[in-house]
Amino acid sequence: MDFITFDEFKSLDIYNDFMKKNPDKGFLKVGITTTNGLLPVEGVRVRIYKDIGEYNVLFFDGLSDDSGIIDNIVLPAPKSLSFTSLNVPEYSNYGMILEKEGFNTKIINFTVFSNIKVLQNVLMEKKISIESTSK
Repeated sequence: MDFITFDEFKSLDIYNDFMKKNPDKGFLKVGITTTNGLLPVEGVRVRIYKDIGEYNVLFFDGLSDDSGIIDNIVLPAPKSLSFTSLNVPEYSNYGMILEKEGFNTKIINFTVFSNIKVLQNVLMEKKISIESTSK
């Protein structure tokens, strides 16, 4: 998947329209574990992106810490009036790619709301290598 950076996106005509629809900020914390959630995974490359028009815009690219955490990721979000039972709050969908050598790559989708921190837990699975033995 090819990305353009958020800074590159700012120079495009569709940037202003996107920001009018997403004037607020949503927040994301990612927790990455393995072994049924028991062990944190350090050094996982996490990329946050959104498909906007014909572009895959990269909003974040970083590594998990020794606790398997990346915190305080700030993402554009639509203004939300309120959370009530009568209306569905506005939200924005993003994608996340998680990669680390020795683990299967994960691609997930998640939702961001205005002024709310979303906690996204991800279980990474180790790659299994099958060696053939011949006699």
